[in-house]
Order: sequence, then structure tokens, then C-alpha cells
Amino acid sequence: MSYVVQVDSSPVYELIVSLYCYIEHPTSKHNAFGKAWKTDVRRRLSDSLSERLEDHRLEVLHRLNLLVWQCPGERTVENFLHWLTNMAPGEIYEKLVPWVSSFKEDMNSVRDLIVSALHDWHEQYFRHIDPAFLRVLKHSGDQVAQLLPSTPAVELIEQCTNGIRVEPSPGIEKVLLVPQIHCNPYTVIDHYEGLIVCQYPVGMPATDPTVPSFKLMNTLKALSDENRLRILQYVAEEPRSFKEIAAYIGLVKSNVHYHLTALRLSGLLRSHYVKDKIESYSSRMGPLNHLESDIAAYIHRTHV
Repeated sequence: MSYVVQVDSSPVYELIVSLYCYIEHPTSKHNAFGKAWKTDVRRRLSDSLSERLEDHRLEVLHRLNLLVWQCPGERTVENFLHWLTNMAPGEIYEKLVPWVSSFKEDMNSVRDLIVSALHDWHEQYFRHIDPAFLRVLKHSGDQVAQLLPSTPAVELIEQCTNGIRVEPSPGIEKVLLVPQIHCNPYTVIDHYEGLIVCQYPVGMPATDPTVPSFKLMNTLKALSDENRLRILQYVAEEPRSFKEIAAYIGLVKSNVHYHLTALRLSGLLRSHYVKDKIESYSSRMGPLNHLESDIAAYIHRTHV
């Protein structure tokens, strides 16, 4: 039992995930852009766009990844929006229905709303981002594609996502790996019929050697709590379910979720996905093995 892994990258994916991060992601304040990112972006947006971004129908935004994947020709933002604008609702249904079985909204009105919102988001925010972002994304996609022939699918996904292990199971036929920056360090994962889309986090190279990297700080913060260390010790023995971890630590569910999230974002915890949910967690020692050298490299670099 196995599945196929495919790697894909396009600026359109990042356009969509950046908007998703702005309007949907409940933890956007913790992303690599910093807590002030959303507030700063809001100042750039028109009142008209801000109002449209509150429309509940944008909840289907993530499904556009299935259309980006199938978009013909050069997948620039402009070409994609032109292609989507000129597609009849029936064509959109045909391109989505192999993986999405039901649609709650009128496709025509939702398509017009999404095209309008993405067009204005591009004009007011996305086209002004550092071009280096898109170069980093393409480079990451190319690197992962080169690893495909020689790396087992499960291991490659775990490596890209910093700890998500998609276990082979009935119903999973393909996993699409897409690099993204705006939701870093989170992986945005969507489950469809037979398909999983993993938008994995890619970090930007450090520009200021006096500032510790986001990755290094995440790891150090994750290790700075007694309960998290106890969780790591517990799951090092064997994979444990959320229920088992909660019983062992003796905290309420919300606090357990908080600690598990901190460990997952640092890459210290492996999440074992079966079908569309996490069944268990185990320790992932890679970040610890590099921690001493990462700290030494930072200290040496800042005092040269």
C-alpha cells in the first residue's frame, strides 16, 4: 500500500496562501513574519477589499490549490486569474469533482468574489513582496523534486513538513507537496478524496546576523518548558496518542494542544497522520542533534 508524491510550485500558490494566512489562519500572529504582520498589511488595504475579505464564502479559498495545479500554460498570477475568470461554472465543477464531492455555494458568484479578492490582494499586497520570496520557493520546489527518485515518500514528506508523517493507508493515492512562506512554520494540509495537499514551510535566509533565526528561537522556546520536556521523554519510548499524552501530563486538553503545537512547530515532534487525522506522536531528534552547532554558529557569526 503506497501513494505517489508530486512536487509543484507557482507564485499563484503563494498568492492564495498569503491571503489564507491573512483571513483564515487562527495562528497567523505566530508566523515567521511576526506578530505585527497582519496589522501592517491591513494598513495597505482599501476599505472595499477589507470588507470583501470578511465574506464567509472565502472559506473555500484553499480549494483553489486544485485549480492552480491544473492551470495550463505559464502559471503567473495574471494568467491564472484570467483563466479562472473565463471558465464557466461547469468547467470548474469538472476540475474539482474528482476530489471534492459537494459544493455548498453557487460556483458562479463564489468564482467572481474570489477573482475580485485575489486581484485586489495582488495589487495591494502580493506584488509588492520581496521577489526573493518567489525565488526561494522555486529553489525549494526544485530541490525536493530532485529528491523524489531516491527518497521514500513518507520520509520526504516528513523532511519537508518538519515532522508530518503521512502513513500509507487506504484511500490516499497522491500527496502534492507545495512550498510556501507566509504560513511558516506551519504546514497547511488539506485532505480531499484520494489526495492530500501539503503546503510545507520554507524559511527565508537570514539577513541580519545579529538576530537569531526564527527556527532557532522556535526550538529554544519549545525546550523551555518542563511539560514539553516530559512529553518528549514520554513519546520517545513509543508513539503515543493525544489521549495518552493528556493523561500522562495531567493537563486540560487546551493546554496539551498548546504544548504539542509548540513542539510540532519546532520540529521536535513527529505527527503520524492516518487518513485525515493525527493518530499518534513520537519524538523527532533531528533538531536537537543540530542545536548545539546552530547556537555556536549564531554566536560565532555575530561576534566576527
